[in-house]
Amino acid sequence: MLEQRMGPSSDTAHFTLAAGERVVVLEQRMGPRSDTAHFTAEAGERIVMLEQRIGPSSETAHLTVLAGERVVMLEQRMGLSSDRVNFSVAAGERVVTLEQRIGPSSDTAHFTTAAGERVVMLKQRIGPSSNTAHFTLAAGERVVILEHRIGPSSDTAHITAVTGVTVVMLEQKMGPSSDTAHFTVAAGEREVMLKQRMGPSSDTAHFTVVDMTKQ
Repeated sequence: MLEQRMGPSSDTAHFTLAAGERVVVLEQRMGPRSDTAHFTAEAGERIVMLEQRIGPSSETAHLTVLAGERVVMLEQRMGLSSDRVNFSVAAGERVVTLEQRIGPSSDTAHFTTAAGERVVMLKQRIGPSSNTAHFTLAAGERVVILEHRIGPSSDTAHITAVTGVTVVMLEQKMGPSSDTAHFTVAAGEREVMLKQRMGPSSDTAHFTVVDMTKQ
């Protein structure tokens, strides 16, 4: 599980990493200068402090976290433009890659996540300002890669899920009322329901993926 929460100001971020069987919590606080950041990580029974230094150009940053007795390398690279962030996390003995791309408008974000062997729940919430987004990935049966792309118009979205060895493509079209959409997807041999509910303002959206065989 990797959850990012942007704080009240854009210089704070919280990450929860399920690294193997151990949960690591990092809180990032930006230092007095924009090129320094401090992280406190509770890794197993240890508290680890790490300092992030931005590289010679603002698009590179390197982090090393000592998680228990195991070293986890997290490398953050800003893309050519500030709308792209790439994270590579060595979680236990397994490598998880998260790529975030902000779309042409500030209210769209694209995430590609290799989440070990289990992902079922994806919840996206755009924060009070258009530059914040919250994603929660819960551990369910088996979804390895989930990619969410907002289409050319704001009422279409494409989700590709690799479920086991089965690739499922679904296209979302908004229903008669703009705040509801329902999908049934054959994911492998399972029926999966994806329901989107738009929040009170157009900048919030919630996605829930449910394994219907467990209903």
